[in-house]
Amino acid sequence: MSKKVLILSGSPRRNGNSDILCDEFMRGAKEAGNDVEKIRVADKKIGYCTGCYYCQKSEGECSIKDDMAEVLQKMIDADVIVLSSPVYFYSIDAQLKAVIDRTVCRWLEVKNKEFYYIVTCADEDRKSQERTIECFRGYADCVEGAVEKGIVYGTGVYQKGEVTDTPAMKEAYEMGLSVNRRQRSRNDPGILFFKQKVKRGGSPRLKFILSSSSRQGTSASRIWLLKVLPSWVLPHSSGPVSQPRSARRSGCSCPS
Repeated sequence: MSKKVLILSGSPRRNGNSDILCDEFMRGAKEAGNDVEKIRVADKKIGYCTGCYYCQKSEGECSIKDDMAEVLQKMIDADVIVLSSPVYFYSIDAQLKAVIDRTVCRWLEVKNKEFYYIVTCADEDRKSQERTIECFRGYADCVEGAVEKGIVYGTGVYQKGEVTDTPAMKEAYEMGLSVNRRQRSRNDPGILFFKQKVKRGGSPRLKFILSSSSRQGTSASRIWLLKVLPSWVLPHSSGPVSQPRSARRSGCSCPS
């Protein structure tokens, strides 16, 4: 069954680098059979939250009458939310931050979402994007049932359109293509064969690492494959590995 995907492009520049990556993600997600919509936040009239808490007395209605009510409803209805922003002073841009803050009036209704993040900056080092990604994760931590699915890093891009000559284009397309890709059952013969080989010690082609992490008393174990295995052994998806929240701790630039 297809998923409803909402892409929130925070770039203030139309066809800016992060906006272009949003288009590539959208192209892949549509090819995968999903219902995809991209919203350029800068094209919407969305004011900043004034902290008046009118929404507490009005059953979630905001006192500011602009386009945010429409955007928020789309966020509530979506299965997948893509947050995209250029790095501005090691953070997200004002346009997207306004959207996140304005969700407060109905924030508990935004739940059970898959999140993807797209970030661009002029710096070549991904470390320059860490705080921007943490801003996204800060919002996701407030969303019940949120699952981080993947991140597209666009580095070393300053001038408009420079990202088209980088690997981030393919990464964005393939990440979009991975949305809703069929997953094999745990009882699939190939998966059962793999588990049996692991129990018997495996082989050089079946090396693996079991990594465990815990957060607030919750532990999660994951298998990270180090070798390329036959397609009939691995799950069908070759997309990004979803990380549990306990494993999500990882990324000033300029207009992107």
